[in-house]
Amino acid sequence: MNIDLNLLAVFQAIYRERKLTQAATVLGLTQSAVSQALGRLRVHFGDELFFRIPSGVEPTARAHRVAVHTAAALNAVEQALQVVKGFEPKVSEECISIGMSDIDVVFLGPKLVNHFQSHAPNIQLKMVPIEPENYVEQLDRGEIHIAINVVEKALPKRFSTATLFSDEFVVISREHHPRIKNTLTLKDLLRLSHVKIEKYDKETIEPIFAQKGVTRKVAFIVNHILGVPFVVKQTDLIATVPLSLMEYYKDLKGLKVYNFPVKTSSVPVSLIWHQRIQGNEAYEWMIKEIKTVCGKITISQKQILVDPRKPIVA
Repeated sequence: MNIDLNLLAVFQAIYRERKLTQAATVLGLTQSAVSQALGRLRVHFGDELFFRIPSGVEPTARAHRVAVHTAAALNAVEQALQVVKGFEPKVSEECISIGMSDIDVVFLGPKLVNHFQSHAPNIQLKMVPIEPENYVEQLDRGEIHIAINVVEKALPKRFSTATLFSDEFVVISREHHPRIKNTLTLKDLLRLSHVKIEKYDKETIEPIFAQKGVTRKVAFIVNHILGVPFVVKQTDLIATVPLSLMEYYKDLKGLKVYNFPVKTSSVPVSLIWHQRIQGNEAYEWMIKEIKTVCGKITISQKQILVDPRKPIVA
């Protein structure tokens, strides 16, 4: 039984948006047309594919399996059409989805926007939120074309990576903190109360403390990192954050930034993409340009650290 490629596009839009109305908007179709297409897809696959929930729709187990292959199929068609028309950055209206964390959106977002507005003014950059544990699945499903993240472990061979820049950890406190003198020591770090960034700390900070055989005192837990500097500057709490975040917030008054008093390796931030986009001129050009932008990044400790030369505990 053959299937119309347009139906696969509808399937992918519903899978990505999780709402029929939103999928219809993205595709430029009526909600009725999307519902009819979904009905045909259900007959073809012999499965409901999506079931309704209060916030929209949720994929079935079979839909999750189908999504991996539809993304690959649609990408192959896109590449075939691109061979015919070619890719011209100055006139292209491609929409490129880049998976990024909140930190990278504020740190890299303006740099990428300024660069691409100059070199490809009609291209749309769609920044898609990612979590460390699921960006591989998002790439597999075609929800994002490219991801920017820390690669914690070896990825399957279907993915390619390139290091963009290196980051490191710093500790922030409010100015005139009553329990911190000129420098922040490991003893200070362990006796003061911390802000914990739920998922970020679990992947990055907590393993460092576990390796040292110590625990920190957590007083406040948040899900998102961007508001942490504002909490810290108005309390006696401290927080461990990436230096890149404080490069963005370096003009925020009322904060002090200290070297992390435990010796750690720098953290490489990487570009990750699925090998199925190899040969796609638009994506290959985008990857090259992102590398160019990030190759110019220098995160300066001297500008924002209280004392970048102070001793670090091994």
